[in-house]
Amino acid sequence: MDKRIKSYTKKNGTKSWMFKTYLGIDPVTGKKRATTKRGFSSKGEAEIALIRCLNDVNTNGFNHNKINSYYELYTLWLETYENSVKPSTLLKTQRLFKNHILPAFGNMKLTDITIVYCQQVLNDWVKKLVRAKTVMNYTGLPLKYAVKMDLLSKNPAQFVTMPAKNAHPNDKPDNYYDKNELAVFFRALNSGTNEQAKVFFRLLAYSGLRRGEALALTWDDVSFTRSTIEINKTLSRDSSGVVIQTPKTTNGYRTLVLDSETMLILKKWQVQQLERQLFFGFNIKGKPKQLLFANTRNNSFISTDKPRVWLQQVYKHHSTLKHITVHGFRHTHASLYLESGASIKDLQMRLGHSDIRTTMDVYAHVAKYTKKASMDKFAKYLDI
Repeated sequence: MDKRIKSYTKKNGTKSWMFKTYLGIDPVTGKKRATTKRGFSSKGEAEIALIRCLNDVNTNGFNHNKINSYYELYTLWLETYENSVKPSTLLKTQRLFKNHILPAFGNMKLTDITIVYCQQVLNDWVKKLVRAKTVMNYTGLPLKYAVKMDLLSKNPAQFVTMPAKNAHPNDKPDNYYDKNELAVFFRALNSGTNEQAKVFFRLLAYSGLRRGEALALTWDDVSFTRSTIEINKTLSRDSSGVVIQTPKTTNGYRTLVLDSETMLILKKWQVQQLERQLFFGFNIKGKPKQLLFANTRNNSFISTDKPRVWLQQVYKHHSTLKHITVHGFRHTHASLYLESGASIKDLQMRLGHSDIRTTMDVYAHVAKYTKKASMDKFAKYLDI
């Protein structure tokens, strides 16, 4: 007896037949494929349909040519994409499509997505989004996949004219503090009572850590004898919530030397945190895996959005301060590190960039100052 074929009873009480069978691995998605068909009036009819189904797959393979809409294409592309990226990256990508790309393209037939339409959408995004160029690049990923799968002859998103620079009014090219601005910010921050926030932003500004790297730090990552911190993990989010991940590249693993004042602040915070967590019922003494930054609800990770809240509270009480983002403190560190005389190569290693071109592209705004300073030092050295 073929176990793939079964009888079942419909809601109206009549008997019908169905089959469920494994079809094999789809070479496009790399995933197992199975199918279920119902509603056959007899066992023989179900057997014939099963044979035809298997023969069709064996002869023609898995038919992806039935994909008509961008949403159907996106769903197929996502099955392949999710196997190539980390869960946190997948979550960010899905949000990008959900919030921006699918509303504009989801219901479109693939044959109706033209270069002109893509350009019109991009022009509209430029007026609204800071990262319009990035969003259009993501739009083109499923379309590029469709060309590869012979579903389209060309990728229309590839031929749009990208803006040289976004015209969004809220775009902030100077998302960093200079030396004087940073001093003003810390005076404002230190006038408050949030000790954890004081330590957090001091660490970001003097280390160049990413937010997730700082939030994942445990005390065994800190060496007070060598004045260093070890970066070997990062806090991120996926569809299930907060997760700890390893760095994206080997360059992400690094040991950073910190200044003596920052190390002293960390040492004081270690004592303050011990008293603080004990007050809320957590005895963390002698626990090397204790987080540097922890909540008081269950002594676990604080929300990745919490530093932004801390920053907004500072700006709320000090309205004259220049506003930057949490990530802006990484830019601040990089800018001031270069201005102090460090090389681009030193900065690349400190920031954990795998490609020095990334460092040079992001911090090109500092180069004009460091080049002038270097030339002045060179001329002074020659003194001819």
